[in-house]
Amino acid sequence: MRGHFPRNSARNVYIDLCTSSLKELTMLKKLLLFIGIFAVSFFAVSQASTPWLHWKLDQNSGKAAFDSSGNRREANLYGQTFKDNSSEGIVGSSLLFDGSSESASYHFSSSEFEEYTICFWVKAASLSQKQYCAPLNTYGASSNGFQIDVDGSSPGNYRYISGSGEIIMGSAQKQWVHLAVSGTESETKVYYNGTFAGSKTLSDNIFNQIAIGVNRNGSRFFNGYIDDVQVYDRKLSNSEIHYIYANPGEVVSPEPAVYNIRPEDGEVGFPSGANLTWDTAGCYLFEPKFDIYFGQTAQSLEKIRGSYESKSLDYPLSAGNRYYWRIDIIDDNDSVHQGSLRSFVTFSSSLELLNLGLNSFSQSGELYSTQDSSVLNNEVYIPQAPQLEDGVSGKAFSFTKDNRNELSCSLGQKSFAKGENWSLNMFLKIDSENDSWTRMVGLGTQTQHGLYILEDYKLGFIYDMDYIVKTSSRLVPERWYMLTLIKDGEKIKLYINGRLESDEPYENLKNEDYDFLPYYSQFTQFQGAVDEFKIFAGAITDSKIEQELEILAGNTEISSNFTPDRNILSIFASEWLSELSHDQAIPSGDLNLYSDLCCYASDYNWDNRVDILDYSVFAFNKRFLK
Repeated sequence: MRGHFPRNSARNVYIDLCTSSLKELTMLKKLLLFIGIFAVSFFAVSQASTPWLHWKLDQNSGKAAFDSSGNRREANLYGQTFKDNSSEGIVGSSLLFDGSSESASYHFSSSEFEEYTICFWVKAASLSQKQYCAPLNTYGASSNGFQIDVDGSSPGNYRYISGSGEIIMGSAQKQWVHLAVSGTESETKVYYNGTFAGSKTLSDNIFNQIAIGVNRNGSRFFNGYIDDVQVYDRKLSNSEIHYIYANPGEVVSPEPAVYNIRPEDGEVGFPSGANLTWDTAGCYLFEPKFDIYFGQTAQSLEKIRGSYESKSLDYPLSAGNRYYWRIDIIDDNDSVHQGSLRSFVTFSSSLELLNLGLNSFSQSGELYSTQDSSVLNNEVYIPQAPQLEDGVSGKAFSFTKDNRNELSCSLGQKSFAKGENWSLNMFLKIDSENDSWTRMVGLGTQTQHGLYILEDYKLGFIYDMDYIVKTSSRLVPERWYMLTLIKDGEKIKLYINGRLESDEPYENLKNEDYDFLPYYSQFTQFQGAVDEFKIFAGAITDSKIEQELEILAGNTEISSNFTPDRNILSIFASEWLSELSHDQAIPSGDLNLYSDLCCYASDYNWDNRVDILDYSVFAFNKRFLK
């Protein structure tokens, strides 16, 4: 039987008729054939119908959970109300249970379910809860039914448990997980986050309630959040359960549809050599076929496969490109069920996730925005009117003492998971008024993460005020440099003008908090200028660094008009001279130490010989001829 309907329900009625003629027998066969066809059609349609029970738990008030299946199987709340206990859910709202006295349940006469599926979302408010604390049960005593509870370990596992046995489903977590159980009269299967987690030959299909927040004995209460409880009077397939997990809040699709599509819509960094895959729902009466459309713009889609039968597509993709595509389902009547337009970007180590030329800004309300020419087309804005100056390529964005603006961007379609590589490249000019420990670029929302100007105008990449990498070179104020920061495997690499300054293991991190990675970039508390700011999806190569450096090398106007600050550069030259004694310096004459200073300067990536000559004279006179 299905649900709690009596055993003599319509599908179990049989006919015992005595027929007196062959004609009557033939007519009876036709009648039974018609009934059989009708029954097959009826039950096939019922498989795609609404759940037996569905509590969305989205209400803002009241003491009963509405049943959106239309079957009026509402749950009464005990010890709580939606007004007091409603909280943010996996979709919409959820119901919070305090772990001491709160529960909700729907009761009915003890009934045997020949097939069933029960699924829901759960988020623990605390870990290491006592054994038998149950987010769901199906019977008011331990003699029948089952419960899904925590096993009492630390931090705890969700498990299916009954008088017949138990199956571990997966770990209890302080984040949303999806749990599902499907069963027949002889087998029980469990699922964790849409994936099959185990099965046993168990028969625990006699229920008299659907209750949440408490175990069968009513003695162990669950502390956490529960959302979107669905009960079906049939055994859902693996793909159907995964569909519910992949589409929170939705029931099994009654219409043909594709879901669980890889790559995800808007995904950035999809491997160009990977297959495109998908699942289907609502295709209960036929084997679906697919028309697949592809293009590099939304308006240029072309059919690349017709009546395609597989749910996996090996299609040649170029690295670093955006693609648009659509999957249509063709049913057994050749009707087309059109899918939705989707897009993704394939991975390339030089794929630009952010590319700011910073040549111009436009006002939008109270903010000013500039164009991002990367594939993500990110929103980039500043709160005050911009100050621009000549840069390495057109104009550059200027940060001054009087106008400490802030350039902000969120890479809305991309964040970096643990272990992913990334690169940052920018052109930078500092002025002489920057203090030590001035943050130039903030990576993430934490104030102690990012690129800093350190003492003596060196640069460092800092995490929680610990050095990860630091330059050996000083930056001369009022001069343009190209700075490159690369996360490559287990190392962080820092380059100045294409030369590797530091290459250190990433072991200085105190924990595994990767939120500081550059999915959010801002320039603040900094005086100078920035131009051509880019973030890449991978570790860029030396040849790519050289390619970026050509912008600076090719700008002869910047090189010829370079006017360094004498006071700052005297520190540089004096440091060199401090390694020499007075006796070494005087006999060498006026400028005999010039070549030695050139060698010293080359170690600091300072190769403008005109400036070196100028300041060798300046520092020599300042120290020895005063």
